Amino acid sequence: MKLKALISVVAVAMLAFFVVPVAAQEMTAAVRTWAGQSWRLTGPSLELFYTVIPAPAGGEASSSQLGGVSPPSESPSGSAPRLFGTAKEIAPLFGKQLETRQGQRQVEVVTLYRERRETRIPLASIASLEFFRTPVSKSPLPPHIAPLHFRYAATAVLTDGSRVEGDYVNLGATFFRGMTPGGRVDIPWEEIEAIRFIR
Repeated sequence: MKLKALISVVAVAMLAFFVVPVAAQEMTAAVRTWAGQSWRLTGPSLELFYTVIPAPAGGEASSSQLGGVSPPSESPSGSAPRLFGTAKEIAPLFGKQLETRQGQRQVEVVTLYRERRETRIPLASIASLEFFRTPVSKSPLPPHIAPLHFRYAATAVLTDGSRVEGDYVNLGATFFRGMTPGGRVDIPWEEIEAIRFIR
């Protein structure tokens, strides 16, 4: 009987030894927005929300991934901006109602541009990410889509202490997601001034 009790005590102790550190190591993120809000999120992730619109008959356009947030006013390569919008907004451009599919996927890489050269950084290797924004005086976007438009730059500090600076970044229809005591929070990336990961 004593042997069974001893085995039980040892088993509980071992469970506590291995499980508690794992729970204690759960990643959190401290987030600060341009509006001055501060969040501490557990289980943070970067999520891309998209709408896929198939090419209409005749092949006038290829399939696109579209998100319901403002498009970039420019791309670092100087090419034309991608078409963004909701399915309801885009369908009339093709003269008929299109079948659409919406979804989301987790983003594991953040791409920063510097002098039109891209650097792809795994999200897991980022210790902190700070955004900088500059108002665009002549925005090509209509006011009902984006009354005020910004060009974004960013600096990433990596877990090894190195820094990657980008003079241009656009994460498209991406939200930063995490849990708070009050429930889940989804923050559009354009609203975020800084993120600090706590591992």
